[in-house]
Amino acid sequence: MKRIALFTNFHPDIGGGAAHLRSIIAEWGPEIDLTWYYLGKNVSKWPSSVRIGKNFVGGGVLKDFVITPFVLCGYYTSPLEFVVRRLLAVNYDCYWVVAMNEGLTVGNMLVKEGFRSKLHVSVQDDQYGWMWARSRRYKLQAPLFRNPLGKLLLAAKSVDVISDGMQQYYRKRIGLDSLVVHPYIGKLREPALGILNEWEVVVGHIGSVYDLTDFQSFLIATRRWALLKQKKFRLVLIGFSQQRLQALTAIPACEIRCIPNMPEAEAVKLLQTCDFVYAMYPFKESARVFRQTSLPTKLSTYIRAQRPIFAHTPADSSLAALVGKYELGVVASSLGDSELFQSLDAMDNPIPRKMFEITRREVYGWSNVESLRECLLNL
Repeated sequence: MKRIALFTNFHPDIGGGAAHLRSIIAEWGPEIDLTWYYLGKNVSKWPSSVRIGKNFVGGGVLKDFVITPFVLCGYYTSPLEFVVRRLLAVNYDCYWVVAMNEGLTVGNMLVKEGFRSKLHVSVQDDQYGWMWARSRRYKLQAPLFRNPLGKLLLAAKSVDVISDGMQQYYRKRIGLDSLVVHPYIGKLREPALGILNEWEVVVGHIGSVYDLTDFQSFLIATRRWALLKQKKFRLVLIGFSQQRLQALTAIPACEIRCIPNMPEAEAVKLLQTCDFVYAMYPFKESARVFRQTSLPTKLSTYIRAQRPIFAHTPADSSLAALVGKYELGVVASSLGDSELFQSLDAMDNPIPRKMFEITRREVYGWSNVESLRECLLNL
């Protein structure tokens, strides 16, 4: 039996990154004994999970803005020494960290302690690209984190990444050989087919919206398009923050149903009642690395729901590549009304169920479970 310690800066029960890991870990057999250590406010329901404190990154703006760069760059590691001590208190066969925020520093500290030959690293978002694209607070500091991330990836015994685009990016930038691991999807349930709502347009979305301005461009265009079709427009949001919802409710003639959080199986059932589902990546140039290397975890939920995907993203993104290759919906690479109208018209074309099954098998299939399991067992 291989004893493994996993460390994440996020809670095992919440968010796309956690859902990705859970889909893989849940399928492993008794040959792996994994303990999931995490930072967060609440105790997790996930088996063999251990909360070891609150997040260091975040909180008060001034303190966070001043101290976080020193911590993530490895110049001031004292706040995270308790994490490393906790991980090393048990004689694990290997260590596994997700390279995001505190995980970046913890991974480099484990290397410094002499555990590079026992270290596996997962990258779900490039730290530089993620901060530059999504964070106002850290945007100007983002370039500082490129070196610590590259240092960690080259030091680790093995690395898995979230997309083909990320694999190619790291190979070209730092000469890294990595393994692409997507979330695992089992057997698909029978879907609802066709246009479900005769007198309204119902659009579903789960998880994060990376750029609220781009999202509102879509909502305004869809509202106008629905009015031309003499239909109402209803939006179903799962896992959407109340703070962002306040901005969206300013859009007239749009009924919004917002569910803060719900189990995956229930979310799939709800999304199956929608005419189509929405995924996006930011259009701004500063988000280029982020959209080319990341891949939304929500896609695995959408595949389960088997609803057409409206991919609102520049054509250079990993999202556009996957939706286009497997013909899962429409790639709308514009913010303008007329172009969005054309893309919305194209959503009337049904997606054959076999396309979702092919995507499940080729992208989200059992090979993801097996390849990461073998990678960890070989450490």
